[in-house]
Amino acid sequence: RSIREIMGNAPHVYIVNEHPPQYAEWDVILKYRDVYFIQGSPLDKDVLARARVKDSSSFIIFANSLGDASSTDAKNVLIYREVKDQTHAIVELMDGTNSSYLGSEKSPLDSYTFSPHYAGGHVFVDGVLDSLLCQAFYNPAVVEISEAMCHGGISQISLTDEIRRDLKGDMTYGRLFQVLLD
Repeated sequence: RSIREIMGNAPHVYIVNEHPPQYAEWDVILKYRDVYFIQGSPLDKDVLARARVKDSSSFIIFANSLGDASSTDAKNVLIYREVKDQTHAIVELMDGTNSSYLGSEKSPLDSYTFSPHYAGGHVFVDGVLDSLLCQAFYNPAVVEISEAMCHGGISQISLTDEIRRDLKGDMTYGRLFQVLLD
């Protein structure tokens, strides 16, 4: 099945990179319609304009897993800061603690997982995919939840009558979480 059959009328995809794709990568790219490659630095405003960042629904910045974590994250932070006011931006970082450089909002706790950028879905950390795949092996619902999140979020949660009775009255997020766990 093509991506259009899965997602319906898929948006155009622009790939921005300083180096052209390898031949094997071109073979994959050419299988899809409306996928375009723009050679240039994503730090260059003219390149971002050609990629139509302002018109995009989102902009994803991937980490160069072959590079040094510090320099890769530094470059990705700069790109994120350039595009975050133009569109919904998601950045992959090799070291989650570097999410503290994404903006002025600071986490009240030490862990990057409590930072506003991470909690808001703007940061994707290198090791998350490994954890997600391992969890999917033990809990198949992880795949369904991930799929719902990738397709625009979960718009409705089906609740049984028993859970609805438990939810009456004032409810804290902690209590809601406990009810849904039970």
